[in-house]
Amino acid sequence: MIEDKFMKLLADPNKLKSNQSLIIYDHFKHQLESKFNCPISTNMYQHIIGFIEKEIIIMSVIDDIINQVMIHHNP
Repeated sequence: MIEDKFMKLLADPNKLKSNQSLIIYDHFKHQLESKFNCPISTNMYQHIIGFIEKEIIIMSVIDDIINQVMIHHNP
C-alpha cells in the first residue's frame, strides 16, 4: 500500500499539492466591519484603503520636512 503511494508520488510529485484555492482573509476589513457594526462593500473598502494610503504618504512627507527643518535650524 505505502509502496504504491510512493510510486505514484515519484511518477507525479504534483499529487502532493492540494487543488484547493487559498482564501485570503482580510483582518483589517473584518475589524472595520466589527467596529462600525455594518458590512463594508469591496468598493467602499478599496476607497477607504486608498484614502488611508494617501494620508500615510502625506504624513510621511510632512514628517520628513519637519525633521529637515529642525536639523537645519539647530545651532
